[in-house]
Amino acid sequence: MVNHRHRSRRGAPVGSPSRIEEVHVTSIAAGGDGVARVDGLAAFIPRTAPGDVAEASLVTHGRFARGHLVQLTKPSPHRVTPLCHHYVEDNCGGCQLQHLSISAQLDAKAHIVRDSLSRIGKRIIELPVVEPAPSAWDYRQKLTLTLFRNSATRRWIGGLHPLGAPDVVFSLDECRIAVPALVAAWHSVREVSALLPEGSELRVTFRLIPGSDRVALTVAGGNTWNQWQAFSQKLPMLGALWWIPAVGERVELVAPASADQHTAANFVQVNAAVARIMHDHVVGRVMQFHPTRVVDAYSGTGNLALSLAQRGVHVSAIEWDEAAVSLLRTRLPEGSAAFAAPVEDVIERVM
Repeated sequence: MVNHRHRSRRGAPVGSPSRIEEVHVTSIAAGGDGVARVDGLAAFIPRTAPGDVAEASLVTHGRFARGHLVQLTKPSPHRVTPLCHHYVEDNCGGCQLQHLSISAQLDAKAHIVRDSLSRIGKRIIELPVVEPAPSAWDYRQKLTLTLFRNSATRRWIGGLHPLGAPDVVFSLDECRIAVPALVAAWHSVREVSALLPEGSELRVTFRLIPGSDRVALTVAGGNTWNQWQAFSQKLPMLGALWWIPAVGERVELVAPASADQHTAANFVQVNAAVARIMHDHVVGRVMQFHPTRVVDAYSGTGNLALSLAQRGVHVSAIEWDEAAVSLLRTRLPEGSAAFAAPVEDVIERVM
């Protein structure tokens, strides 16, 4: 495990001294922590599973406790071996439930939905059915990594944060939930990282450009980037390149091949297969009401607005991104409109 540490501005958590307790984990909370009851308090312990009996180090914070797993006494039957070695070896914070079987993950999500509606919405519902995604791995079309410059070697170390350690980065070699093309692009960027902007910390975001094998890259941070041309020339998979300096606006350095790709690169759906399923589901539910007018707020690239408009609905699409709106205006049929503005500036006018 290769770590780079920099000074955190956040103070240490306030709470009672830690203590070791035996816990019986019964459920998973939103965010992925296992939940147990200890002395009448809800205790939240990451990386535990319903059915676990374990020893945990706990710190009380008012009416709840937080802790970490010390030792498994009796592992849950819902546990599996995580597929990604970073999840175990580096305690990667990018995923929270890889130690659970897929069926246990779906069950946990169903209970989270029901409990949220009950606790926050004050609505009692049956346990919902959570449909599994078409693929549990290699689906994510967006990957954001943090890079710290090693003060001694001046080399960049890039990856994700360990769970609960925002001031630490481990060196990322693989990400089993990301589309392989993004991980390959990261490996290529790592090879030419000496050509990245000057600075002590950067964030790099890789997006798969829909309908192509190209990758859009956004580099955030640094004050000067004199070698961006040499950088881009060494990355044949690069379909677009943007830089957001530490002070200033985003700069387009390599433009996408078309207006379609430009807009798509800015609005990449994290899970394309699930996005298609959700799109079809929403269109079907909306059309059950036989609407004549629909407001699509936060319309993004306008895929939903366009699908409804093609079914004879007069759609008012609202999106602040001017490039997305400009493209959508060329596609919407007569009777529908797209507005490049904050939702709150337009919503009353189109309702």
